[in-house]
Amino acid sequence: MKSIALLGVICASFACADPAFTQDSGVTKNLFASSGVCKECHADIHSFWKNSMHAFSYSDPIFKTAYEKAMKISQEAKALCLQCHAPATQLNRDYEMQYEVTREGVTCDFCHVVIAVTRASENFAYKFNLDRTRVGPLRNADSPIHASAYSELHTKSEICAGCHEYTNPAGVRLLETYSEWKQSPYAAEGVQCQGCHMPIGEGYVVRPGVRQSPKGINLHNLQGGHSIDKVKMAAKVRISDIQKFHEGARITVEVTNTGSGHRIPTGTPSRELLLEISLLSVSANQLIQKKELVFDKTLTDKHGRILDGDAEIMLSAGRILSDTRIWPRETRTSQFTFVGLPSNLYRIRAKLYYNYIAETSPGQVQQMLVEMVSDEKPISIE
Repeated sequence: MKSIALLGVICASFACADPAFTQDSGVTKNLFASSGVCKECHADIHSFWKNSMHAFSYSDPIFKTAYEKAMKISQEAKALCLQCHAPATQLNRDYEMQYEVTREGVTCDFCHVVIAVTRASENFAYKFNLDRTRVGPLRNADSPIHASAYSELHTKSEICAGCHEYTNPAGVRLLETYSEWKQSPYAAEGVQCQGCHMPIGEGYVVRPGVRQSPKGINLHNLQGGHSIDKVKMAAKVRISDIQKFHEGARITVEVTNTGSGHRIPTGTPSRELLLEISLLSVSANQLIQKKELVFDKTLTDKHGRILDGDAEIMLSAGRILSDTRIWPRETRTSQFTFVGLPSNLYRIRAKLYYNYIAETSPGQVQQMLVEMVSDEKPISIE
């Protein structure tokens, strides 16, 4: 098994055992405890989680802005969006976000009461254990605060499927990260999502002052598309061929998905890869010509209008117009022709960018443009 175990076992502190399950913590009995309870014992795990996109899944300004737009389109957005961005609502029905634990996003207790992931039609759903037992990937875990049980599910990619896969009522597959992985060579080799997104790092499952614990935890910061380091590891670009002709050249460029277990980009279809091919003069380092190619998933509504905002995509998609994203370990070859070039020495430069443009507040747009990789070669036109 090449997978790496997910999510450390949850236990509350000795002093906070009973209050964790009272209305004082904003939790209905036998539902969810706040992450603040969990950190009393699991301080190292909590320190990573609190800076993760799981922790910010509800409070993230990009989500908040898209959610407000979605609610203006349809009240159905409430249950649809919050089931994953504030998943405690799946049980406590706190759609008005009154409880702190609901506002914590993908909080500790949510993942650690999941005991099964079932498939209904095209989508997945979570099944929960509603007693005091907390489940996780550690065998023979023992807590004085709650019952603990080993969960093989927490070592598998399937636990991610409930939120990282979604087909809308029109049958349009909007989020496909899990199925992309399922069809990949990584799945065939037994490499799970956790192997890349929750690797083992420094820390204790339980803080030493509470109980003796082995050192080494799965990192709960869950780095992915919002991590510059992770994005830069996903692909390689190579100028593989240069064919010269009179006053011009045809450039062949290869882009390979070398480091991602799903297509790139994945997740929300508003993300894209941008391949930029530039021809520069050697003497003046001046840009002479530039070509661009985008790898993305383009969706339209039922009338054929192209959708570009997250809210519209999630609620109004009628069909996939095109999908040029790159599969795991796939090499995509493209050609670019430059003409009208006088005799000179030039440089051909290929750069691959991760590009995500989103609203952080109404009318305020932020672009996340990350240079992933590049390649460069000289060329002489005679």
